[in-house]
Amino acid sequence: GGEGNNPPATFLIRSPTNTFRNNVAAGSEESGFWFNVKTSVGGYSQNIFPGDYNPSEFPVTEFIGNVAHSNKGNGIQTWPGTAPDGYSPLEECVLENSRVYRNSENGFFIAGGQNIVIKGGLIADNKIGVNINWADKTILTSIRIIGFSTQYQRIVKTLGYQSLCSTSSEPIFGVKLYPNSRDPSMDGTSVEDVHFSKFSDSTGCEGSTALTVNDVPRDLSFDSKTTVQRLTFDDDVRPISICDADEAYVDSIQIKDDGSLNPSDSSSGNVVAIDPLMTLLDLVCSPIPRSCAQYCFGVCGQKVSVTTNSQGTADVVLRISDEKGNVLDRPPKFRPRMNTETETLWNNFREYVTTLPSGNYTAEFRKITEEKEEGEEPKIIDEAYWPGFAHVTLGNPPDDCSNYLDSFELLIPETNLTSSAGEHVDVCDQLIRNSDFKEGNAQEAGWHHTGGGLKYVETSFGTALSTLERNAWGAGPAYFFDTRCMIKGETYKIDLQMRLEFTHGGGASCDVNAKYGNGVCPRANLKTIASDSSGGETVSFKWNVAAAAGPWEDGQWNRFTGIFQVDETMANAENVILFFERLRTSVEIQLSAVTVKRLDTDYCADLIYNGDFEDGHFAGWSYTGQAKLDIISPGAPNFETGDLSGHALITQVRDHWFWGQSQEIRKECLVENQQYAITGRVKLGSTVCDPFHMHPKPGGCPSVFLMVIKDGGAELYQEIGQTVGPYTDDYHGWQYVTGVFKAAPAHLNGDSVVFYVGAGTVSENVAIDDFSIFPITDTNEAYLSCDNLIRNGDFEIGDARGYNVIGGGSLSMQIPGYNSSVYALLHSERDSTFYGIRQVIDTTCLEVGSVWEIKARFKILDGDTLEPVQCNRQETWGDAMCPIITVHSVDYEQGDVETYHAWPDTDKLPSDWTSSDFNLYLSNFTVTEKMSTYPLVSVYVDKVMKNLNVILDDFSIRPLEVSAET
Repeated sequence: GGEGNNPPATFLIRSPTNTFRNNVAAGSEESGFWFNVKTSVGGYSQNIFPGDYNPSEFPVTEFIGNVAHSNKGNGIQTWPGTAPDGYSPLEECVLENSRVYRNSENGFFIAGGQNIVIKGGLIADNKIGVNINWADKTILTSIRIIGFSTQYQRIVKTLGYQSLCSTSSEPIFGVKLYPNSRDPSMDGTSVEDVHFSKFSDSTGCEGSTALTVNDVPRDLSFDSKTTVQRLTFDDDVRPISICDADEAYVDSIQIKDDGSLNPSDSSSGNVVAIDPLMTLLDLVCSPIPRSCAQYCFGVCGQKVSVTTNSQGTADVVLRISDEKGNVLDRPPKFRPRMNTETETLWNNFREYVTTLPSGNYTAEFRKITEEKEEGEEPKIIDEAYWPGFAHVTLGNPPDDCSNYLDSFELLIPETNLTSSAGEHVDVCDQLIRNSDFKEGNAQEAGWHHTGGGLKYVETSFGTALSTLERNAWGAGPAYFFDTRCMIKGETYKIDLQMRLEFTHGGGASCDVNAKYGNGVCPRANLKTIASDSSGGETVSFKWNVAAAAGPWEDGQWNRFTGIFQVDETMANAENVILFFERLRTSVEIQLSAVTVKRLDTDYCADLIYNGDFEDGHFAGWSYTGQAKLDIISPGAPNFETGDLSGHALITQVRDHWFWGQSQEIRKECLVENQQYAITGRVKLGSTVCDPFHMHPKPGGCPSVFLMVIKDGGAELYQEIGQTVGPYTDDYHGWQYVTGVFKAAPAHLNGDSVVFYVGAGTVSENVAIDDFSIFPITDTNEAYLSCDNLIRNGDFEIGDARGYNVIGGGSLSMQIPGYNSSVYALLHSERDSTFYGIRQVIDTTCLEVGSVWEIKARFKILDGDTLEPVQCNRQETWGDAMCPIITVHSVDYEQGDVETYHAWPDTDKLPSDWTSSDFNLYLSNFTVTEKMSTYPLVSVYVDKVMKNLNVILDDFSIRPLEVSAET
């Protein structure tokens, strides 16, 4: 069946609690001894050990006198195993007196673990004697390490064996140190009492050294606590070189030494990279020949790293000043990530790194350029600069000295500038610096990308920015905002032109009505990155802050817009990035005229964006179900002047009552217990609708709803507004919509809150215009109040907002009302005793046990003759009953209903009913647990004989202790 062990090892060690003595592992295709130790026991042994038994925490019982030679990979390795941690015993694991030689790669490969001790023995004729890769507390002691032995050189030459170096320029190394620690609190690598020989150019492997530093680290800043002591070398051995790591931009290399590596004498010190900072600090240093390093005395410093934008900073230095007046310009190092050197990739940064001793320091960015006019000497321009963002990181304080950094302050320039023409400019007014792409080229435009690349394209109106060979759904342009401008509460509007083009040419399309799939249009999001207390990063997102405005014209430049407010997370972040994504590959995103401008408007003054559609697009809007959207013209008329607006938004398909226009409202603006009013205009196709029908019911007018989304699902549906009755033909079929809701914990705790238009007659498309949701600042009877649960109880607004009917019938305004008021509410066409006027009340006011007084004025008319009708207050059943108020509590989820009839308090009322006038109704009720906790509580007029018209006025429900005098 073929070889199935890949990669193979002569000794595969899964349980370290065994003894290995005087074994020989030779000729393996991979490794001789492989400590592939897991965090749990598998196979036939798993039933023997308790479930929490972790083999990787135990050191080997005994490993003495073992030999590993002539293996194609490594002699002895501890990786992989419990990746990414490797073999990590809690106590020292001693590999003693091993002989490890003539392995094609590493003698020892110690990776991703801790507490490994290599003690005694011989390591010879390997490309790397000991390769340490991201392992903590690794100790090499009392070992002889030979690079390319004279004996093996003769064998290679005589028998034609493959040399350790395939070319003369390929070096071999004794010990390869790793720059990074896994756990900063642990020691790194310690090399002690080790003798090195045959690491020189004379072996035929030029550049070979006893010690080197890995040039492919996890982080480019050296932070491993590395020490060497009592090392000895043959005369021709080059002791150390950090050139490979230095060329790979590994910085802050510092190796503590007892004098073994001192090129001058035996004094102890530190091996560090060649750095002008050492001169600034008045340190005594000696160069180490052919090492890219120097040997310095008295080094005691703390690492400081300043990470910033890779765009526009190639010629920017970090100028560091101390209290003594010393000044040092620190050049940046480019930090490539994701195996790419491109400076426009959004994961790539520039970094300024230094190590500072005791003292107080300030730093600022300076851009140094050269200007030269014809016939004149070059002029150096040295000016303050801000790259948009900067993140300062302090390394761990040294644990072997105390006179390190006292303070470090990065100076941030003001955003208010004065232009060369003397004009006042605030960079925060427009966050995009090169919005018309006239400066530089695509690699210097200030923009980044999340995959692929960037290029400039020429258009009929100028230059635009385009992605280049997008390689993923999420790939697109990205821009780092200036963090100085990220002030909590500031509002910004994103506005740009976007075009889509196939990678190989030709205009591409997208469907603004699509929510997912290959046809969906791109969206813009915000990504924020902040450091957390553990030294890691906290990443958060604001999705869909801008989108295609719609309608979309294929192959053309289209409006793309949105609005956002800077929140606390953004204000405290080190990076705030605008990025575009969500588009099929093989299609490029092109941008032009990009602006992100600061607005003076109050972001929370209206929770709806683009509610009037007057710019002719529906940016910010989506739909429930599969309604689809389109812009129509004209829109709704002004109800005072009759003038028609320019545009409105209409659905294209409505097969269910809940299909309609929707928008995620600004949840961050909601304040608990704050009331919010809803206003708007609706039009239901060409059909006359009944505003008073409870939805969903054929013939009803549209209503508006809130839907709370939590963990990907709808947690709450809430009707918050209705079409105001009576229906009118006066405004081309447009009706007024109004409502009110109070922000509750359910709204605030949701992931998002979605407003949508629904109900009405199914199959009839709904048009909307002039929608707004705003906080109520001046309370009146149209709004919610715990002083009076009934809204619009006197009807002097002139309409029936807040009311619908239970059962059926029609509502209209009656003139005059009670006590010579202008309006009352008439319920006619009542075909049943149970048809009644209804209003939903605010349950947040209803505390269990509280007592509420109901007050109203009623008049009854014959439905045919409209003559006044008498009723009997004493009757509790039958055709002669007078109106009563019923409290109706419903929990649809539990399928439970509670009905409470608030019978009139006849002791406080006249015994006779005066048919020609409004009659007082008084009653009270005590709040039950269901009234207080059920999501829907309403009150309605009940018990009046069918075919009678009921007129209601002066309706109120007040807490008993604050009730008005009757």
